Amino acid sequence: MSTTYPKVAMSPGELPRQRLFQLLELPDRPDDFELLDYHALEKLQPQEPGQDASLIVQAEWAWSPMHNRVSNWEIGPDESDRYWVLWCSNHTDECEPAEWCEEEDEEDIEWVTVWCSEVVAACPRGNLCIGDASALLLRQAWDDERVDMELDPPHFYGATGILGIDALRSIERLVWEE
Repeated sequence: MSTTYPKVAMSPGELPRQRLFQLLELPDRPDDFELLDYHALEKLQPQEPGQDASLIVQAEWAWSPMHNRVSNWEIGPDESDRYWVLWCSNHTDECEPAEWCEEEDEEDIEWVTVWCSEVVAACPRGNLCIGDASALLLRQAWDDERVDMELDPPHFYGATGILGIDALRSIERLVWEE
């Protein structure tokens, strides 16, 4: 997983702006754009985002105090550099000792949150830049979750990366309002 945003924002100063945004013209699917099927996704490596993965967005849903979801959406190349891969890393309630802590002294152990990652979409790189690939793959992933899980749009964003709020809200509009 990208080491840039492994945490959840806990203060208003850590959040990107949420309210005002401009609708953007998103990239059209190229004529040769093709998503990989489920079986091909299982064979892609790496199955978790690595150091070369870039954060697209950290999206959050808060249905109630006890029912929420925090997801990091990241994109990067596969091992062969032939595909753009979209990972969804979900924040869990589990913790584990930080890898930089010495486990001999239990009082000094620092606990970090566990993130579970999975490949959710991929497409051939072709001539797609990372920004266009991010918009196209995120749109597809959110559309799949809207249909399969009846997911509503994110309630807010904890961090932005490759895509800004304007692009994210434009994708939301295409997925949930059309």
